[in-house]
Amino acid sequence: MTPAQLAAAFPGWSVFRSQGPDGVAAAWYATRHRRLSDHELQRGRAATLVADSGDALAELLLGDGATPSVLPDELLFSCVEISGQESGVPCVRRWARNLLADPHTQRLASDAELIVSEYVTNAIWHSASGLVGGRVRVELLLTAAVLRITVYDDGPTDTVEPDDADEHGRGLLLVAACSDDHGHRHLPDGRHLCWASVNR
Repeated sequence: MTPAQLAAAFPGWSVFRSQGPDGVAAAWYATRHRRLSDHELQRGRAATLVADSGDALAELLLGDGATPSVLPDELLFSCVEISGQESGVPCVRRWARNLLADPHTQRLASDAELIVSEYVTNAIWHSASGLVGGRVRVELLLTAAVLRITVYDDGPTDTVEPDDADEHGRGLLLVAACSDDHGHRHLPDGRHLCWASVNR
């Protein structure tokens, strides 16, 4: 099957092939167009699947959790992707604040801003997202029961400066203090995600 045929057979997935250094097509990837569900995050389910062939990728897609699930009480889902520059952090903070500007959700705005700010800043400082061409993706999911924020970065690198360590630790302590649960996952494609949830 071609990538287009696989994508058509498995709605909710974007299928493509990467290119090696010599320009020859290499690994097959399937990436979700949507957020991870709570169940998937708790199980460590990846947002991206990687295989050596189209047939192998099809087998992965047929596996448990391949069909996108929809939470029945989902009230709001939004995502934004920025380049890995610190100048983007205030923009993402405003994005989160504006999404939660409704009187019924306004009390969550300050926690969301802090979580987004710390996670995005850490992604820029501590991962390949801070290198030239790096990207950071932020997803905000609001249900009747919980606000969940997920931040994807480009994965580990050696860009951490020694002087950053204390501030990095304090930022994660702040996330822990204003959230009811939080964690992180490494994805098969080398990326990394951090998430935090605040009960409503």
